[in-house]
Amino acid sequence: MPIIYNPNARPKLFGKFLHEVLHPSEITTAIELMAYTFYRDNPFEIITILHGYGANGKSVFTGLLTALHGTKNISNVPLSAMLD
Repeated sequence: MPIIYNPNARPKLFGKFLHEVLHPSEITTAIELMAYTFYRDNPFEIITILHGYGANGKSVFTGLLTALHGTKNISNVPLSAMLD
C-alpha cells in the first residue's frame, strides 16, 4: 500500500486521547516514553509508572503500546502485584 508522507499531518484520535487524559505539559513526555520503547535496549535505564485512579487512560496507553509491539513483546505489572 503506498503511503504519502505529510510532515504537517496531525494525529486526530491519538492527539485527542492525549489531550483528554493528560495535562498539556505531560503530552511530550508521554510521546517520548512511547518512542523510547522502540530502543532495542534500555540505554537510559528508566522505568515508567502510570499512576491514577480508574478510567483515566492508563489501560488505553498500555493497549497502544501492545498494539505497536505485539503481545509477545510487552510486559506490564500492576503495582499491587509488586507489593505481594
